[in-house]
Amino acid sequence: MTFLIMGLLTFFHQPAFAQSTPSEVTVEWYQAEMERGKNPGRVMVVISGKTQPQTLVEVNMKSITVIRGTAGTDPKKVQARFIKEIEEGGEVVRTLSNGDGYFELATDFPQGLVQTPIVVSARNQSPKSFLITFDVNSSKIKMNTQISKSKPPAAAKSLRAWAGMGITYQKYSQTVGGISNVAFANMDFPSLLVRLGYWGKEWGIDLFYRDAPGKIDSAAQPFTVASTHYHWTTYEVRGSYQFSRGSGSRLFGLPSQWQLLFGTQIHKIPFLDIDNTNTVNIQSCNLTMATVGAGLLLGQEKKWSYEFALEYQYPLSASGNNGNTFSVSSPIALDARVGTNYKLSSNWRAGLYGYLQTHSYSFNFANKTSGSTTTGSQSLFYSTFDLHVGYEY
Repeated sequence: MTFLIMGLLTFFHQPAFAQSTPSEVTVEWYQAEMERGKNPGRVMVVISGKTQPQTLVEVNMKSITVIRGTAGTDPKKVQARFIKEIEEGGEVVRTLSNGDGYFELATDFPQGLVQTPIVVSARNQSPKSFLITFDVNSSKIKMNTQISKSKPPAAAKSLRAWAGMGITYQKYSQTVGGISNVAFANMDFPSLLVRLGYWGKEWGIDLFYRDAPGKIDSAAQPFTVASTHYHWTTYEVRGSYQFSRGSGSRLFGLPSQWQLLFGTQIHKIPFLDIDNTNTVNIQSCNLTMATVGAGLLLGQEKKWSYEFALEYQYPLSASGNNGNTFSVSSPIALDARVGTNYKLSSNWRAGLYGYLQTHSYSFNFANKTSGSTTTGSQSLFYSTFDLHVGYEY
């Protein structure tokens, strides 16, 4: 009997297993951005942040409160007009965060000091409502919550490695003594690209290697071609400074990032050396260029993103190979890059890019073997169309 009583007491006094309470939702908020709204007196505000992946973020438009209207407006009248307008267009705006936890929520706000609860609902966590006040006018937005100084997940990738292959179009013309000696244009395959880089919060550096093959299929009389194939090879060290993104930093509905670009390029370029028998020999010459330009990145946080860059090149030095002498003057040299890439996963990208180089300058070339000297001008142009694959971390 004693053992029975003790067993019953032990059973009824067993401690209950602790119930695990869902952890609280957290959000890292980024600077709200703005786009031109469809309705007069209102601004499309893009609210963004980072939370858990696949998390629901929503705003009930009727819950937006106008605390203070713009100058000379009654906040009660603004509120009444705003509620009447949204009843015709839907009451709840919602989105899901992506695989990195990043989300964007675009909604119309009346101008002035407005307040809205933003409800964030993650799996296995209690929904949380964040009450945020926005000071909205036609040129900028301020928020009363702490803004992250970090970049959104996709834009915050620091290390990158890309490789590409494609096709090259090249065009070359040379003038000596005011007479066009030889000119040609061709397409060749494959062009190659390797790109390695590191980007910090503001400063970054990229290393590029580009190889663009070319050939001279034939030459018009009285010229004959002794060598037909060549490569225009470029090595580039490019630094970048990324300007701060503000509330008005969106273009074409996409987050935008402007860059200042600067660095140096070393080119191994073709030069057509024509001897006294009108035989064309392709010589290789070197150009070292200082570069400065601007870049624009669009939609880094999106599945599809876009890249644009334009640089001016100024020659620092020129030289020939195999003991030849080569110099340039009155140069005009530019390069441009445009492309789009698709986010395959959190780290992998695939893209299609176009890149062009154009050089035009006066030259002086001395052939060591023959002792001949040629003075004139030449124009070189090439463009590549490449398929790129990249890993960013």
